[in-house]
Amino acid sequence: EPPSHVIFIMATTERHKVPATILSRCQQFIFRTIPAAEIHGHLRQIADREGVKIDDRALGYIVKAAEGSMRDAQSLLDQIISFSGQEVAGEDVRDVLGFIPSEILDRTLDALAERDSKTLLGIVGIVVDQGFNLQQYVREFIGKVRDLLVSRLDLQEKILGDAGEKRALAARAGRFSEQDLIRFFDMLLRLENELRWTSQPRFHLEVGLVKLAKVGHVRDIEDVLREIRGSGEQSPQRSVPAAKPEERLPAAPVAAEPPGTFTFADIFIRRVEDRSATTAVHLQRAERIERGENHVEVVIANGTPLAMLQSKEHKAVLDAVASELIGKAVSVSLIMKEQQPKAELAGGNAKDEPLVKRFLEVFRGDIAQIKPAKGEQQ
Repeated sequence: EPPSHVIFIMATTERHKVPATILSRCQQFIFRTIPAAEIHGHLRQIADREGVKIDDRALGYIVKAAEGSMRDAQSLLDQIISFSGQEVAGEDVRDVLGFIPSEILDRTLDALAERDSKTLLGIVGIVVDQGFNLQQYVREFIGKVRDLLVSRLDLQEKILGDAGEKRALAARAGRFSEQDLIRFFDMLLRLENELRWTSQPRFHLEVGLVKLAKVGHVRDIEDVLREIRGSGEQSPQRSVPAAKPEERLPAAPVAAEPPGTFTFADIFIRRVEDRSATTAVHLQRAERIERGENHVEVVIANGTPLAMLQSKEHKAVLDAVASELIGKAVSVSLIMKEQQPKAELAGGNAKDEPLVKRFLEVFRGDIAQIKPAKGEQQ
């Protein structure tokens, strides 16, 4: 045993690799990032105690740059005070730390909402002319999109900013669906990574933003499902008169989607993908997915994905999604598409050949048998 006046300190970022017998004999101090609100409040106390006038916007920039580290935040505050003196403005902090003006980011969002490619190209020109780093611009815009998504989810407490900024953010968030923002986020992450390696970052950024503007806005799938279910409830009122009850069968396509929205097959595949990516991979081999009154029919031409989907695990996923979409317990019918024999297909194709037609006409004969060429499978 070590003497009482000796204390061993071990610092590691891989605590999970330390044997349990050692961990059980140690006091553990786990370092975590500090919440932004806590850093903001502590910096405000320091500024007030030192008699420094600094607005919340400036503190917000410092907190953002610190990324959860109180030490870094205090160091940045000290540097900013040395640079600006006893009165610190948000613009000074933004320029020192290299942040993009929020007005430029807001204009980018507005242009995306309007699908205005011309304005987006103009904004890229402004960013370049003012000497901002293009990667930094994309990184901050990704953060803006994240804040919009958080606002859409009614989690304003997770957004750093004053009440006015949060209200403005909520107003802009209403112009995009959650699917739009998720898609923007994914595309911007790829764009930010690609900018590191391209020899023409400006052109790459311009094309990337135009792509964002051109891809159509995606409707919320829950809204589409509500419309489908709503049309299903109203369908009996649109059936033919009682004098011809046998003509009620055409009322089956009650779930016909409004023009320009997803088909039932699209929605079905997306919902399956949310539950099981593996099941969705096999389901995408289907040639047809149709909704009936009490079942969903999936027609597949290939036996391999059909066999996989018939397994207990995948079939349970399909039945669960079908029941969720239709609104009651239903079963998915997995059907193998009937395929015409290869000999028949080959015979039909051969008879259509001009040379073969001429040969049969001259000799007044017919095709008795077709043999595959060398190397060709029967």
